Amino acid sequence: MKIFERDYKINFVDTNNVFVGFDYSPSCCEYFGYAILAQAASSLSEISSFTEEEEEEEVLDSYTFDTSFESVVVNENPYYEDNTVVFKLVSTGKKDLFLHLYNSHNGYYSHGFDMTENGKVLFSGAL
Repeated sequence: MKIFERDYKINFVDTNNVFVGFDYSPSCCEYFGYAILAQAASSLSEISSFTEEEEEEEVLDSYTFDTSFESVVVNENPYYEDNTVVFKLVSTGKKDLFLHLYNSHNGYYSHGFDMTENGKVLFSGAL
């Protein structure tokens, strides 16, 4: 898997031509980003409690997206919209990893994302 950041977008692309793109343009009053973790978080607050994987890009090269796995976790908060989408990464003989895209904002600053395979949209939304 390769990670590319350019023009306020971050893209994750595996060797099977599965692509996850995330709008990475910053706005005020929000906390957003991505994390690659050893387990899937069930909430945005849980992401910060897990240890973030410090994987070298060469190690991530062997990982591909599990296109059958997808989930959106929404935290109920009366003042903020806390959203996370989780994608599973697999590699033969290695532990699974989980790519988390997240955004916490006050309702005005969403970030779109898409998961495509060979140009066909598999999953799309906004956090």
